[in-house]
Amino acid sequence: MSTIWHPYTEPPNDSRRVRLRFDDDGKRDCNGFYAAAFGGYYKGKTGFYQHSPVHPTHWAELEEEDT
Repeated sequence: MSTIWHPYTEPPNDSRRVRLRFDDDGKRDCNGFYAAAFGGYYKGKTGFYQHSPVHPTHWAELEEEDT
């Protein structure tokens, strides 16, 4: 299954967890979410409460983990 990356300028429409990409090779990818009320992406609740948004280049839907 391929991952579809969306530009950060087209954020997800709710606060669900997504995969964030910060560079071309994906080495710094991490999970996070977009907070529409603040117009920012966050890696976790701590960053959200500390008003510390991150600045990804792209985001993608999280894929189901195979178990």
